[in-house]
Amino acid sequence: MKNGTMVTLPPLDVFFLPHVSDFLKIALGDSGSFPRLVETMANTAGVKAPHRTTLKKAESEPVTRGAAMKIQRVWQASIPDKQFLESIEAAVEPWNGLQLKNNGSSWVAALAGADKSKIGSALKGSRVASFLEKRMAQEKSFLDWVKQETCRQPNKQHDPAVWIRRGQEFLREYTLIDPELISLIAEIDHTARDPESAEWRSGKSILNLVNHQLRVDFYYTLLCELALDVADYLVVQGAYEAHKQQLVDQGFVGDIAPRSSALEALSEQDRPLIRLFEVWKYRLSALNGCDFSYRRMASYLPLPGDSAGEEFVSPAGYTLAMLKYRKLKRWRSGTIPDLSDLETFIARLCAGHDSDHYLAWMKAQAALAWGRLIDEEEATLSSIFSAHPDLQRFNAIGFYSKYWSHYQKQAADISAA
Repeated sequence: MKNGTMVTLPPLDVFFLPHVSDFLKIALGDSGSFPRLVETMANTAGVKAPHRTTLKKAESEPVTRGAAMKIQRVWQASIPDKQFLESIEAAVEPWNGLQLKNNGSSWVAALAGADKSKIGSALKGSRVASFLEKRMAQEKSFLDWVKQETCRQPNKQHDPAVWIRRGQEFLREYTLIDPELISLIAEIDHTARDPESAEWRSGKSILNLVNHQLRVDFYYTLLCELALDVADYLVVQGAYEAHKQQLVDQGFVGDIAPRSSALEALSEQDRPLIRLFEVWKYRLSALNGCDFSYRRMASYLPLPGDSAGEEFVSPAGYTLAMLKYRKLKRWRSGTIPDLSDLETFIARLCAGHDSDHYLAWMKAQAALAWGRLIDEEEATLSSIFSAHPDLQRFNAIGFYSKYWSHYQKQAADISAA
């Protein structure tokens, strides 16, 4: 649509700081998509949302002015505080002033909005929030340099070596990206223009791998910061000692992290959600002093009508226990659980143990989000490695322990405090 209206700003396609929409889709799945978020806001505000087809289009393409106005009315109805909206606009203005694609402005608006919610109260003063703010400032600093450099000689051809050197310095200072991969950036033939040429394809593959490792760097660092927040929470609850060894050794999610090397394909059994059920089995066996079988674990699963107190009639030839076990088996084979079923299951497993309930639910959410991230990264890597198998050593999916090793001392210091 030539004269359409863009409802969402195009994201910067570099994942040092992913666009907040990318984060929400990883963290929440379909619930975090732009159409679902607008529909949720409309439902909360008691107004009608535009048609799902319109919202899907508005996520990435220009739409008619009328459609854009309908979406804007949903936003205004969900945030009626005009002064608050003006404060968000003021906070975003320095980013807009760059007149460059960026992802930081999306986080400025999202974090400001989160302050008005329960999520915001949980984020306030957290290590996760501090990490996000620091990452935003780092992106802004780099884009300030880009703006300054382009304005300094607006009509001149810029020397690629200057940009490459500055980019490499930035990655070395602020990320744990493989140093060898950072060095390869300088070997890209920036004169290649033919997409069919070997030089162009090789350069594109290297840049895609940098983006892959940047995305992993962001999410794995975020998981490490979350682990420290969990440690702080347990200290306040007086429950740190029970979890101290694991938190120092592996962090909060180290026991469900993929264990494959860069050169190995990730097996189904090595995925975070499937490993989570193994972790729970081990933990429940330790608490009960005997083997806590998967059949016993399955007895805590809900069946249709459970929450409404209705009697469930099992199909002929199946007992309730058989149906529950089959359901758990599907989950352990990679079927994504219904969230309400998973929540009920965790609540029953942890009945009477509030801190364990909180931790189990947090870890389940992390496992689901991690699985979404892995699915997307595997799709990206597959196309790269099919053309350039020699680059497979830069697969960073199994690098969580590398990141946590940089946080172990902080976790130990918390335990010593």
